[in-house]
Order: sequence, then C-alpha cells, then structure tokens
Amino acid sequence: MSPDHRVVTESPRSSLDQLAQLYGVESSFYDGLGIQRNSPPEVVISVLRSLGVPLANMGDVPEALREARRNFARSFVEPVLVLWEGEPFEVTLQLPEAEGNKIVRCRLEGEAGDVWNVECRPEQRIIVGQFSDDGETFVRFRITLPAEIPVGYYKCSIASGVFEENTTLIVAPLRAYQPASPERQWGVFLPLYALRTERDWGAGDFTDLRQLIEWTAGQGAGFFGTLPLFPTFLDEPLDPSPYSPVSRLFWNEFYLDPTLSPQWSASVDAQRTFGQSTVQAELKKLREMPLVDYRNVMATKKSILQHLARTFFSQEGASQEIENLATHLSEVRDYAAFRAYHEQTRKGWREWPALFREGHSPEKACSPERLRYYLYTQWLCRQQLSPLLQNTEPQRLGLYLDLPLGTHPDGYDVWRHQKLFAVEVSGGAPPDTFFTGGQTWGFPPLIPEACRRDGHSYFRKCLQFLLKNSDLIRIDHVMSLHRLYWVPEGASARDGVYVRYPVEELYSILCLESHRQNCTIVGEDLGTVPPVIRQTMDKHQILRMYVAQFEVTSDENAPIREVPSPVVASLDTHDTPTFASFWRGLDLELREKIGLMDREEIAEERVRRERFRRAVMNYFDLEGDPEDGNLEYSILRHWLGYIASSPARYLLVNLEDLWLETQPQNVPGTTSEQRPNWRRKASLTLAEIQQSVQVASILEEVNLKRRHPAQLEGEDP
Repeated sequence: MSPDHRVVTESPRSSLDQLAQLYGVESSFYDGLGIQRNSPPEVVISVLRSLGVPLANMGDVPEALREARRNFARSFVEPVLVLWEGEPFEVTLQLPEAEGNKIVRCRLEGEAGDVWNVECRPEQRIIVGQFSDDGETFVRFRITLPAEIPVGYYKCSIASGVFEENTTLIVAPLRAYQPASPERQWGVFLPLYALRTERDWGAGDFTDLRQLIEWTAGQGAGFFGTLPLFPTFLDEPLDPSPYSPVSRLFWNEFYLDPTLSPQWSASVDAQRTFGQSTVQAELKKLREMPLVDYRNVMATKKSILQHLARTFFSQEGASQEIENLATHLSEVRDYAAFRAYHEQTRKGWREWPALFREGHSPEKACSPERLRYYLYTQWLCRQQLSPLLQNTEPQRLGLYLDLPLGTHPDGYDVWRHQKLFAVEVSGGAPPDTFFTGGQTWGFPPLIPEACRRDGHSYFRKCLQFLLKNSDLIRIDHVMSLHRLYWVPEGASARDGVYVRYPVEELYSILCLESHRQNCTIVGEDLGTVPPVIRQTMDKHQILRMYVAQFEVTSDENAPIREVPSPVVASLDTHDTPTFASFWRGLDLELREKIGLMDREEIAEERVRRERFRRAVMNYFDLEGDPEDGNLEYSILRHWLGYIASSPARYLLVNLEDLWLETQPQNVPGTTSEQRPNWRRKASLTLAEIQQSVQVASILEEVNLKRRHPAQLEGEDP
C-alpha cells in the first residue's frame, strides 16, 4: 500500500523504473536464456499507459511519479483484502497521523445479505509503521475482525473520520479442495474434436463424449480429460484454437448433437433438412476427412440447429426456460446479442458503432432469429452436458477441463469486460531455449488494478462456471497468477515487460471456489518456473504437473526422475510430441523443418536422445532395436507402469499414445500455414478403440497398478 519513498534520482530512466515498480511492472528481468533484459523506455511507457498512467513520453514521468506517490500514500485501504481461515483476522489500513484519534468503523455485507459491524477504537490499533509524503506523516496500522466470520465474499465499507472507502473482503480456506481420502486415480485424455464415430458430423460431439466416457469408466478410469469446450470463432474470423475462446463463460455449440435435441421429433424442417441428399453427402465428406473442417461442420450443424431453435421458441414455456438458463448463466442474453450482432455485421466489436463498441448491448439492433439461435444453443448445450456433469452413478467419471490463460481479442469477454483488459497489449513469453525471439500469444491480458477494483468478479465467474462443471481443472500457465509477460502492440516479443498480479487474492479465490464445488485444482507449471511459484502452489494445495518428457535426466542409472505425490502425471501433453514421436526423435525433424532449432542444436539433441533411449532400455531391462515397434510398445508399457506405480495423485493417459500416434495435436509457436493445429482427428474410431486388444491390455495394467501397485511387485497389497 505504501510506496517506496527513496529520493528520486536525476536519471530519467531511474524515475521511469521507479514509476514502473509502483505499478507492478518489472522492466528489468532475466529471460529463459538467463540473459538480463532491460525493456526499452517506450515499451515501459506503453505498458504503463495501458495500466491507466497518464504518460505520453519520458517528459511526463516526473509528474506521473509524484502523482503516483501521492495516490498510494493517500490510499486508505486496499481494494481487496484477504483473510485466511485459521489465521489472525487482521486487516491493514493507513491514515494521516492527525486522524489517529478517530474510531474506525467497518461494515461487512455477505453474499446472502448477512451484515457484520465492527468498531476499532484508537487504543485498539496495532501500529505497524509510518512514512512521510510531501511533509505529511502517514501511519499504517492493523485492526482485528471477528474470527467467526465464515468463508465467502464480503462488501466491506471502512470509515474513519472524513475517510471512507469500499473494498472487497475475501475469507478463504488456506488450502484448495482435495478429497478427504484421495485415491491414486487415473484417467484418459483425448480432444473431443478428434473423436471419430460412425455417426459423427465431421468431429466428435457431446453424444460421442458420453459414449467414450461410459467405455472409459468400464476400464476402471476415474476421470476423463479433454481440451477446453468454450466457444470459438468458426466462421469469420476462423480461429478454432481452444485456447483462444470467444468466452470463458459459455459452452461451444460446435459440440452439440442436433439429433439429440428435445425439439428434434417436433421439428419437421430439421428432419427434412437433415435427410436431404446434399446434407448427407456433405456429412459423409466431413466424416471421412483426416482433419476437422470447422467452418463447414459448424455451417452444416447450424442449418439444422436454426430449425430446432424456431421450434423451441414456438413452444409454450420457452421464455421460462431461457429465464431459468439466465439464473445459471447470468450474461447469456448479452452473449447471445454479441454473437448475433457479430455474425450480422461480420465485423469485430472494435469496428461497431460507438454505442455498442463501448459495451451497450446490441440486442435491439440484431436479428431476433439470430439472437434466439444463440440463446437456444446455450440452452441445448446445458441440456446435453447436464447428464454427464450431474450423473451420480458409482461409475461416474469426473471431467478434467482447462481454464485457458486468455480469450480472443475480438471475443465476448473482452467486449463485455473491456475495462478489465489491456486491449493494446498481448500476453506472451520472453526469449527461451525453444523460442529465442520470445512469443506473443495474441490475447489481451487482464489489468491487475482494474480487476481488484471490480473485486475480481470476472475471474470468479470464470472459475465458478468451470468448477461447477468439473472434478478437476487445470489452470493454464499458473505462473500468470504471479506475473505475466506483456508485449505492447508493435513491439518485439524480446522487449516486453513482466507485470505482477495480486497473488494472494487470486489464490484465495481459487481455494474458496474449489471448496464450494468440491473440485481439485491443478496448475500448469511446466518450463522455467521460479521456485516461489511451486512453493506457493504447495502452500495452497494446488497440484503440480509431472510430464515425463520433461523429467528425463543425464544419469544413465536413473534416466527418469521420480514421480512426487501432489501431481497429475502423464507421458506428454497436447502441446508436446506424442510418446512415439519423442521416442523416435520425430519431433526434432519437425523442429528443424519449421525453424525452431538449427542443425547444430538438432545434432546435439539427437545425441542426448540416443543416450536417453539406451539408458531407459537398461533401466527397464529391455533389449532390442530402439526403432522396433514391439520394443516401443514395451517401453510405453513400462514407462506408463512406472508412473502408474508411483505415488502421483493422478495419472493421465493420452489415448493416442496407446497406438503409437506420431503426429502432435498442437505445435506451439507455429501457424495454421505451418501445422494443422487443433484439427487432426484420431487415427482410430471409437469402435476401433473399444475393440483394440492392445489398448485394453495397457489400460488394464494401468488400472491394476493404480489400484493395487504392490501386487504387481510381488508384495502384499
């Protein structure tokens, strides 16, 4: 709360760096190559401007620094306060020293309307420090709140004399939810779009998902993982990446099964359209394509869903159904209007008329039929997913879903909550060994202070939506809860800055929401991660990730690192080479082909990879030609068995590894022209997966080792 009151030096750059530090901007840092980088002044100024600092150039820095110091000094209370259950319920305030004889009054209002009133007399204050600014002395002190305040969110009004401010108080469990007696569970992973069946429409859908989940449960699995199911742009613009969603608050209508709609039997038009020879021919073509044709799959489904929407709204009770939907998805009418108007104008929201561009709903300006279509498809998504999400049968599988780091810059979330986003900045990463030029990811980052002033309501909504519908969730790039790399528009990815985020506040929301929904939280902590981040994850019981490809060593006697307990362990992820590709070194060929590694680096890595293969074969006591397919299956079995027998809390098995798939689903850092990212279908259909002796045999071994690991070691379980 209080600023650093060192004397400003004469150096303009020093003043800029001090101003940056006040706003949580790290303009000097070490990148993934271990090189210290000092961001150019124009980049720092651009980022500060995105954070709301009135800066045009270096000449404005001295006055901006003085004003920032004044503002921070006169900040009575932080916009968000956190109290941890089981720890002292104390909050810190600061006031001018002259106000020290005033009573502090605090009013708390809970989510259900319950009210707490607290008074703190001057003699009850605990002084913790003081500082001066412009000749005025300020005192920092703590006051104590009642320890019996239950966990939850509170509107908090704090007043002392002429000072009064509103803030958000979060009372949260210190640790995120974990089952009381957690078993060593395992599950399988497959992108839903990649799932192939005899009846699919060119990509997997919710009906196919139900069938796969039922089969997976029969193998003994405890959960099913897939990529995010949030809506994406599938026409203009076309961006099917599940990590660039239109919104993190709604479902993707792309995965609907129109024939499973309650309106199907009543819609003659839908059935007639579906039965047309041209539609059936198109479905056959889409089904046989090796890659998902998102645009045409969605267009074909939409031609049917539009008829179903008309039937739905012609039936009695439709309005009530939409009202009921709005109790679960409070922004659904705004979302439907956004999608309808976007489709109608074929323009991004930043090209809309000023009134709508600034966030006013275009509902009255868009086609009623388009509006009803998007309302209906969200209603139908909920209808088709509810049986999967609310099934209480003993064999019910939990869902393991992702919370993407960002959203599409032209998407609903950025438009509706645009005051929370830095729209002229992209999230990214500084240079590292894989991306020596750094990365820009194309989504606008959240503005920390704007989110705090809003009580983190958007982050809370995203979590509540996802946790309510999952048993485990993975926080993409968990480091972003601590800091995120910002690259202003037009700047090089080498020259970005890190912006700090309110760690304690974000973890308190994670912990609180995970308990409310009985959902386990996993953090994606792969790559170069500062130790403090994993320490914080451990403190709050956020599970880490163990990906075998990143856990290889140069020790020939122990080529694979041991698997710890508080992790979700896997051989690979959707962003890495598959097991077979990694084992054969095919990923190196791809990296050289698309320019991610040069020949010298490739040659060095091939030598390391060959040593690793030999060491692994020795470790598992296997012999033979490393290129032999049967040996690859043996390595796969042993490596999966090694992880399955480990204390890892969860094991995630990529189904595609079980038939030695070599093509990745995504290659980070590549474009759609270079790679068919997020489009490749599985080599086997669901029926072929279910009938595969090889698949069943491996999963049976995994299940036995997860349930009774000691039995396979010749010991009593």
